[in-house]
Amino acid sequence: SNSKLPWDMSRAIFTDSDGILWIGTDNGLVKMVDENIQVFDTNNSGLKSVNYNKNRTVSIRDAGVDQQNNKWLIAGWDVYKFDGENWAVFDSINSPINWARKLFVDKSDNVYFTSWSGVPKYDGNIWTTIDSTNSKLPSNKTLGVFVDNKERLWIGTFSGNIRIDKNETVEFNKSNSPLKEGA
Repeated sequence: SNSKLPWDMSRAIFTDSDGILWIGTDNGLVKMVDENIQVFDTNNSGLKSVNYNKNRTVSIRDAGVDQQNNKWLIAGWDVYKFDGENWAVFDSINSPINWARKLFVDKSDNVYFTSWSGVPKYDGNIWTTIDSTNSKLPSNKTLGVFVDNKERLWIGTFSGNIRIDKNETVEFNKSNSPLKEGA
């Protein structure tokens, strides 16, 4: 009530390559430059409205930025890419995204997403998916994804956690690991 933010609940905040602050709310995306606030919602962006209220924009659940300064958002359960002018939507029809929850952009500009169907990865051109059919992923219902500074991929699932280091996979679901439980 004391600002131009479109909603009190914010789940994602990041700074882009130009140092601009972005806030993902439960009713749109906010761009803050100094004291100026610009709101992106269903009226002026590619963001969809929620099914039960066409006056409200889907919740921004997670966000990040790649090296080309594209803003990546998980809004509702879909993925959006905003290059500053154009919006692209990735969902279960045009990508392997199925109920996206979290995202991570690595140093090589790969964008990873958690989903109910493993970990979809987008390299800027091609989609691939890490799942239980092509890896030791203990469950396709993933909750967390991270690439560390040694370029090891960490994935948390409902049934345990793994780390992929080149061609070696370490499973953290044994009794001797504090990471034995799901993410």
